[in-house]
Amino acid sequence: MIQRIQTVWLILIVALLVTFIFFPLLSSGAPAEFELGLLSLATLDGIWLVLLIAGYALILLCIYFAISGIMSFKNRKKQMSKIRILQTLLVVVIIWISGVAYTASQSDMQWKFEFVVLIPIASMVLSALAYRGVQNDEKLIRSVDRLR
Repeated sequence: MIQRIQTVWLILIVALLVTFIFFPLLSSGAPAEFELGLLSLATLDGIWLVLLIAGYALILLCIYFAISGIMSFKNRKKQMSKIRILQTLLVVVIIWISGVAYTASQSDMQWKFEFVVLIPIASMVLSALAYRGVQNDEKLIRSVDRLR
């Protein structure tokens, strides 16, 4: 399991997405520093609360599919489908971040994005590498089966 390169990529995806949960997504540049993230859910209301809960639920789904992709190493077809679902969810997370950016631009405060905004994009690249690793394994197995 761990000796395959796609498992390393999927473990890195899980680690990146876990860091996404614990760091703020946005912070205000105002003197009263306000951060928008999982730890600030108790102080939010309205559209911000709904946006953050939906986004973090998506992140948890991405983590679930990355871990289940790691665990389904014996069935390459299932692993490839889970990685595809993960990629689709990561696209939805990127769209969610753009929705948060639009909502933040409509507010009175000046917001700046933190580094965690880039994590879904990096996870998308890593999931493409993992998918290619599974495809290479599948191709190798088919070529060995052809030789028999």
